[in-house]
Amino acid sequence: MHKGAARGREGSHTSAPPGPRTRLGRARCRVKSATGIGFLRKGLIVGQFVASITMIIGTLVVGKQLSYLRSTDLGYKQENIVIIPTNKTRAEGYPLAEKFRQELAGNREVLSSTTSLYSFAEPGWVSLGYRDDKNIFRQFRMNTIDPAFVKAMSLELIAGRNFSKENPADLINSMIVNEAMVKEYGWKDPLGKRLPGKYEQQVIGVVKDFHYESLRNSILPLALVPSIDSMLRRSSDMSFTASPQPRVSIRLRPGDLQKQMASIKNDWIKVAGDQDFEFRFLDESLNAAYIQEQRLGTMVQYASVLSIFIACMGLFGLSTLIVVRRTKEIGIRKILGAEISNIVLLISKDFILLVIIASLIAFPIAWWALQTWLQDFAYRIEIPWWIFVMASMLVLIVALITVSFQAIKAALANPVKSLRTE
Repeated sequence: MHKGAARGREGSHTSAPPGPRTRLGRARCRVKSATGIGFLRKGLIVGQFVASITMIIGTLVVGKQLSYLRSTDLGYKQENIVIIPTNKTRAEGYPLAEKFRQELAGNREVLSSTTSLYSFAEPGWVSLGYRDDKNIFRQFRMNTIDPAFVKAMSLELIAGRNFSKENPADLINSMIVNEAMVKEYGWKDPLGKRLPGKYEQQVIGVVKDFHYESLRNSILPLALVPSIDSMLRRSSDMSFTASPQPRVSIRLRPGDLQKQMASIKNDWIKVAGDQDFEFRFLDESLNAAYIQEQRLGTMVQYASVLSIFIACMGLFGLSTLIVVRRTKEIGIRKILGAEISNIVLLISKDFILLVIIASLIAFPIAWWALQTWLQDFAYRIEIPWWIFVMASMLVLIVALITVSFQAIKAALANPVKSLRTE
């Protein structure tokens, strides 16, 4: 009897409803769980904001750098220039180029033409290295040109004179150098100077620095000569990227480009016969030199739009959840006379804080990444501070628009229905 009573008491004890401590513990677990989920959601939103702000800053900086590259004065006029390679060795290419230019002389569509071993927008003009009379290793760039090159390419001669066909000595032991060459050797009066060492060429003219290579590279010392052989024999190191062959550069009059190219092709056929007529436009080649940057800008732009879209989807879901949880609060505030703007601000202020936090994280990441990318360019922009502010404001506006949609919807709802919501 006592044992049964004991078992009965034990059974009643185990099936009794939980006490206050048990209910409190469960409530705390639910609060902690909800809080953890809230932090997780907000963390994901901040991460999406960071990605969006970083991508927007990248889009703006890449676009600004590309605009800078296109607008930079290259030191010559690249408009209306067509370049035609001979696709022959120097021994065969120069006679062909000379005959072709003689035909072009009677073409009304042609303002001027010139022959050079390398043309503009080609990587790797000839690089020569040697040891000077003090056994110091020196390097400079070199190109073979004719007397028409300086004028045809609109280079600015700032000292001395150009090559002359009437002066045979110019074709043997003379050179025109750029300002970088003058600076490299510290010449105060460069005219008549020779490179210290074995070279015989003396300076007869100086041209203003021009960008004969991509703006990724700084302007290096350059020698323009009528003949390459003498310098090659006296150089201990030589390298080049593109094949050295005569190219004819033609400056056209403004006009019907299709008609002009048909006329030039006829002149080519007269002297080259069945050899293929190849050509490229200088301005298109210059733009093609930065095709990777253009692709990068496009990719970053698409990534920006995608990251903003994903962030908006997350915002929409989070704002919906917050509105549902605060439905009664919104109803009470409306009954007490709160304006719609006050309710929108109440719900939106948390998201403003998230954008601020995301901006503080995104700014150093974007600055570091873009500074690293810009190091590839010898000529580059300084990243302006307003780009960071613009990116944050754009994300903030998009976030507020997304959140305000749910907030306004909740504010316009009937407060009586809101108070009945469980």
